[in-house]
Amino acid sequence: MEAAPSMDSAPSKQTPWFGSVSSLIFRLLGLFVIDAFGLWLIYQMLADGVWQFATVLALITLMINVVFLYEPLYPIRWIAPGLALMILMALYPVLFTVYTAFTNYSTGHILSKLQVIERYTGDLYLPEGGRTFEWVGYRSDAGEYLLLLTDPEGATFVARPDEPLQPAAEAELGELDEEGIPATIDGYTRMETREVVPNIEALGALRFGSEESTVQIRNLREVAQLEPRFVYDPDLDALIDRQTEQTYFGNEESGFFTAESGQTLPIGYQVEIGFDNFARLINSAALRGPLTRVFVWTFAFALLTVFTTFALGLLVALVFNTRDLVGRKLIRSLLIIPYTIPSVISVLMWRGLMNEQLGVINTNLQNVIGWAPPWTSDPTWVKVAIIII
Repeated sequence: MEAAPSMDSAPSKQTPWFGSVSSLIFRLLGLFVIDAFGLWLIYQMLADGVWQFATVLALITLMINVVFLYEPLYPIRWIAPGLALMILMALYPVLFTVYTAFTNYSTGHILSKLQVIERYTGDLYLPEGGRTFEWVGYRSDAGEYLLLLTDPEGATFVARPDEPLQPAAEAELGELDEEGIPATIDGYTRMETREVVPNIEALGALRFGSEESTVQIRNLREVAQLEPRFVYDPDLDALIDRQTEQTYFGNEESGFFTAESGQTLPIGYQVEIGFDNFARLINSAALRGPLTRVFVWTFAFALLTVFTTFALGLLVALVFNTRDLVGRKLIRSLLIIPYTIPSVISVLMWRGLMNEQLGVINTNLQNVIGWAPPWTSDPTWVKVAIIII
């Protein structure tokens, strides 16, 4: 008799070649989509000067690629999305908050330096000798806009976004109304006032005419040849005000663009200032006092809410574990009801119960002991009410 084949000699099961290749293709396609979106988002963040968020996104994108391409890390693939979200939504905010403590982030210093530069270089002004026009708006079926301009001398022009002004006589004008305004121009239909008002923001964001002679809507009646008011010089790290001919240099200590006269532009940017915030916090009584109270209350709230909840829960559990309690099973079942009540409803109920004039709690306390806590008017009793709730 032939000996039965041993377990060691049994043919091993292997993944079909097509299955492994198709799995790899789908994996690479998925990574391609993730990487494309990640790189686009990283580029946008870097363009806005938000390098902290861009760094975290780069690390997450790299982690996902390593996990899905390195076979020994196969088990981690299942938790990789959760890890990415945890880093992005839990770990990063903590680290960013710590980093922010070492910057001048505050009112007037919310934007990054690049964002402030973009904000100022986007401002336009009417230079001396700049032309103004009255305008009438037109819109095509595709949602594109066109303006009919009339200067103070009565000359008329047709203005399109990013194209030189065209004399109106060269355009195809429709039938004129009693004011001499055409109903259509080159297939564009005139917009009534009721159509202009809802679209004024979109129209105001457009720049009509060529780069050398740009006109932009100033109000419902006027457009003007506007030019960028501020120009940024990277060599000087300065914003040059073309209207006042003032130069504002970047100041990495104050986070403001500052002129030699000491005048600053109103919008500042974030800069790292080391331990200055902590020194100011320790040395300023106006800040130290409130911080101490908030710090103490935070720990008291955490300790007391956990302790009172545990104590009350344990007491209720012991009471309803008594075999001689009448209706014990029914009461246990009813205890689930609070879990089904939305928090918004619970808050409204507690607000009514603790109403200082008409609430059930205060009304009964007044009748029994002749006094009731000022739940909503005294800071200490407000904290007690919060813990009780």
